[in-house]
Amino acid sequence: MHWFRRAKEDKSMVMEEFELTYKNLGERAKNVPEDKPAELSKIYNCPISFCKVAYQLELDGVMNAEKALELILWEYDRRRQIGSPVVPVLSYEFDFAVQEGRWIEYLYSDLFRKIQNTRELYNLEKVIEGEESIPVEKAMHVLHERIKLADSYIVPVINKWKKTHEASTNNDAAITFCAAVLKSTHSEAILALQQAKRRLIRVLRKFSEAFEHSSDKSLFEADTKVGQMSEGSATPLDKVYELIDDLEKSLQAMSVHAIAQIILEVAPKPIALEPTVGVSDYLIVTPPIMRDGMVGPDLKEPCDFLERDLIFAKRRVIAVRDSFLLERVRKVHKALLSKGQGIEESGAWIIHKISQDFNLPPITTQEALEYLKKKLAGKEGDPTDLVEKIVTDYLWERIVLPIQIEEKES
Repeated sequence: MHWFRRAKEDKSMVMEEFELTYKNLGERAKNVPEDKPAELSKIYNCPISFCKVAYQLELDGVMNAEKALELILWEYDRRRQIGSPVVPVLSYEFDFAVQEGRWIEYLYSDLFRKIQNTRELYNLEKVIEGEESIPVEKAMHVLHERIKLADSYIVPVINKWKKTHEASTNNDAAITFCAAVLKSTHSEAILALQQAKRRLIRVLRKFSEAFEHSSDKSLFEADTKVGQMSEGSATPLDKVYELIDDLEKSLQAMSVHAIAQIILEVAPKPIALEPTVGVSDYLIVTPPIMRDGMVGPDLKEPCDFLERDLIFAKRRVIAVRDSFLLERVRKVHKALLSKGQGIEESGAWIIHKISQDFNLPPITTQEALEYLKKKLAGKEGDPTDLVEKIVTDYLWERIVLPIQIEEKES
């Protein structure tokens, strides 16, 4: 199957996933206790419905409530500035906040992970990095891969975002998407966009030089596989020229395809990280762990180390495997408790975060919390020990055992 047919299928999948995954945010936000949202509402002088949605995003593990509220208010102010303010009626304000919340949850979680799936592109670009004279074949491979990723994962989402944001421009979309990819402020995103734009133009000019000096006639013949940057037939060289011309415009004036290319350029590049573990009698040191096209977990937060240990758990002999995993869960749980989180809330966060990192069916922190409470019902003993055992069993059944079965079958 050609990549451009897959790209079309990916576009439909991205939009369908958005609708299915985030459609019930409003229902969950309605059930948020009003004490903390009420405090935020006083501090930011905004409707409490905004704060309930923001707090639900915090419960879902997307970001803290203050950051989510600032993003909702940014769009709220944009609507006011274009002369189409949100109607100051409770139901309208809540619907507005839910729509923004759905977008925030998608852009800062699912899209962020998908856009990091650039291992193949990164490898291709790494090969030509620093080369004065870029081989034509390698330049074409990079160009094809960039357009495939941009058109499959970014362009359809930008188009949908613009449709759901009244009178929004490509400039608004570029800033919003860049801030999500970099997890930065909007002002930082503006600077990053300009820097990425200049980098990309420099690379494309090297490509055009390689094409111009090539004797390959196909570069000067119509090619429909290079992408959708122009209408009708055009040569690969023409399309590179068109993209450069497009990128030299302001963000407001350039096409969605050019915006998508800049967002792809802004995306953090995969970094190879070796797991920092020692060698034991039971542990076989394996190659770095792959996750969403990146090599190795980040190893910065407590759950990052647990992710690594889950992979290694299957290498342990049966006699010590259960105790090994339980010990690792206890360390992470203790680290989260030291940050002020509750016993059950910390356990719920571990389930949510690890499920997310291993691409299991999505489970929010609220759903994980309900799962823990159901499992704890009627059980006696130390609450901390009980939660840690339930979390261990959950991870064992859904991650370690499936990995073992998959490897055994392969």
